[in-house]
Amino acid sequence: MPVVHAEARAVLSDMDGTLCDSTFAVEAAWHHFAKQYPFLDVPEILKHSHGVRTVENMRTWCKLEDPQLLESETARFERAIVEQAAERQARGEPGLIILPGVNELLTKLDVAEPKAWAIVTSATKVYAHAAVKTAGIKHPDAFVTAEWVQQGKPMPDPYLKGAELLGVPASDCIVLEDAPSGIRSGKAAGAKVIAVLCSHDIEAVKIAEPDFIVKDLSDVSAEWKDGKYHFTIKTIE
Repeated sequence: MPVVHAEARAVLSDMDGTLCDSTFAVEAAWHHFAKQYPFLDVPEILKHSHGVRTVENMRTWCKLEDPQLLESETARFERAIVEQAAERQARGEPGLIILPGVNELLTKLDVAEPKAWAIVTSATKVYAHAAVKTAGIKHPDAFVTAEWVQQGKPMPDPYLKGAELLGVPASDCIVLEDAPSGIRSGKAAGAKVIAVLCSHDIEAVKIAEPDFIVKDLSDVSAEWKDGKYHFTIKTIE
């Protein structure tokens, strides 16, 4: 694996697929919803819904347009993910799983003063905070959820908001992502992007043109020095 180095004043990280694996719980939630929406093609949805805000998935796949119904069903779906995860974990099955190297890297990022990392997710506040707790992920001081922006990924808005919260230009940030839509969002915001291969194959990731590709975050280490993070990155190629 080639080893490369990078620097950044702040880090903006996606959550699902980058910090934790929610695949089993999300799939279970879609099957649960299919009881009320029998036209749902769950395998097809799973191919395209990752990294997209739940409200947009509800609009696209459940064909919902009424604003109040969209809001309530979005909340119900995300509660279902957490509930399905808890039920699966109680049975000893995978639910919400922290991915390799995550807390080790976040512990190093947390050394910065003032804090210089944030989670930027397409999930709602209720789900995002519950998922972090359930998976055992270190909780950030800055947390951008779906409610913070009008336009979600792949538009740049989420990562621009994350950079704004940290008081750092997005061009001085490194984004951690797994989904092509999120990679495009980070690039559109002007950040450098490290992509992990935790949810998509390398060809799908390459099309989105991240700056670096790694297996997972165990291949990324960071040191805070002189007001910035110094990264060592073991790239795939």
